[in-house]
Amino acid sequence: MYGLLTLVVAASCAIAHDGRPSQPRYLAGRLASGRVPRSPGKHIFGPAVTKLESRKVTVDGQCGVEFGTTCQSGDCCSIEGWCGKGPDYCSSPDCQLEYSDSCDGNIRPQGRDTEKVARPKVGNVPYGQGIYDCDVDGTIALTFDDGPYTYTEDLLNLLKKYNTKATFFITGRNFGKGAINDPAKPWRALIRRMFDEGHQVASHTWSHQNLATIKQETFRQQMLWNEVAIADILDGRFPTYMRPPYSSSNGQTDAWLGELGYHVVYFDLDTEGYLHQSPTEIQVSKDIWDRTVKGQSPANNTWLAIEHDSIEQTVHNLSEYMLKSMASNGFRGVTVGECLRDPPENWYRRIDAVNNGRVSSAVKSSTTKTTTSTSTKLVSSTKPATTSIMTDASSTVKPTTSTQPATTTPRPPFDPSMGLRFSKRVIYKTVEVVPVPATGPAATGPPSRGGRCGAKFGGMTCIYNPVSKCCSEYGWCGSLDSFCKKGCQPNFGICK
Repeated sequence: MYGLLTLVVAASCAIAHDGRPSQPRYLAGRLASGRVPRSPGKHIFGPAVTKLESRKVTVDGQCGVEFGTTCQSGDCCSIEGWCGKGPDYCSSPDCQLEYSDSCDGNIRPQGRDTEKVARPKVGNVPYGQGIYDCDVDGTIALTFDDGPYTYTEDLLNLLKKYNTKATFFITGRNFGKGAINDPAKPWRALIRRMFDEGHQVASHTWSHQNLATIKQETFRQQMLWNEVAIADILDGRFPTYMRPPYSSSNGQTDAWLGELGYHVVYFDLDTEGYLHQSPTEIQVSKDIWDRTVKGQSPANNTWLAIEHDSIEQTVHNLSEYMLKSMASNGFRGVTVGECLRDPPENWYRRIDAVNNGRVSSAVKSSTTKTTTSTSTKLVSSTKPATTSIMTDASSTVKPTTSTQPATTTPRPPFDPSMGLRFSKRVIYKTVEVVPVPATGPAATGPPSRGGRCGAKFGGMTCIYNPVSKCCSEYGWCGSLDSFCKKGCQPNFGICK
């Protein structure tokens, strides 16, 4: 039941319906990965605002992993690699928080520290290694990532209507929504309601960073700050269960999560709701569900399903379809903890309480269950993703200004290359420098500003950028194949 193989994915984003913030897209599958020994050294808990490691400060307004430079203090490094202010630059998860000090993900939530809380490993569910499936036949553990968000209240109402329990993997600060424990926001009450109504509250990190690609201090910050915010809401309780953003992890990350006392949860049923976000496309997700669940016997079947409560069609269309199907096929909807036979007292730790319980001395042997859904299929897609960001009026983010002024053309509601650009940042360590031709249509337009390019953006060209010389189908400068091959605009940059 518990997989020794790490789920390896490429991070990207999918369409968000009606211009709402983008969602992660997964390359799902259990791919072999060697165990990486944990590194020696003392963990460091990050300060209230992250201090950047010593890097060269930008002189031309470009920043981030692609350029190796940081922004001036007070500016944020956008996913495109430009310094500026405002939600488009500073909202997580897209703001490059290791290259700028003002990303909203670098702002510590209010609440008591959790770093020194005892973290005994109680019960029989393993810590620090991937869990892919349930252990109780006749149950389906519905899980929802990335919330709370605009649609979460509707989902809670739906779950209550069908008397079904679920697990919510909470992200503390993403999509410009502000901190989850901010009293001025609706998220605090929603998380409290989850807990009070018997759902399981779990962690999806503070600001949805790719844990496999960040340094240890940033990793600690991502986990501990989410604990601080959740404990502030739940009377000192914080979760022992988590799911890595983008389902991306490795041996070192698993070791760090084990040290913090976390069960690392993945899934064996993925309807791909994040890829099918229109009222017609969501039928694809329903078909995936039916191929997996419909007609199956509860006597010898169980699933751990991944969904996202930040996606409208998932909440307002797919969820009730799944709930009706579960009832008609004889399955109970339960929390992850219940489907793993873990008692509720083990799902949380408390800041002020000693965690009693039997230390696990006989962790179940690791086996890998054959996945019956498309969750093991490698998905490669360039479907659109929005970059619209919900403004948080109470945050420290200021109105948009930029060293490289943004184009006056409004950002389109569907921006397919957002995920590809994020993938470039978190997955790839090197970029290819594309040679620049001396002449040609691409050399005639004005230089790209804010990472934009193409006819819809004043004819700006990527050709003068030091690295990101390809203009993608969706008007962003980049250097990966997703920018430089299919859909690449040769009149506004280099294409391969």
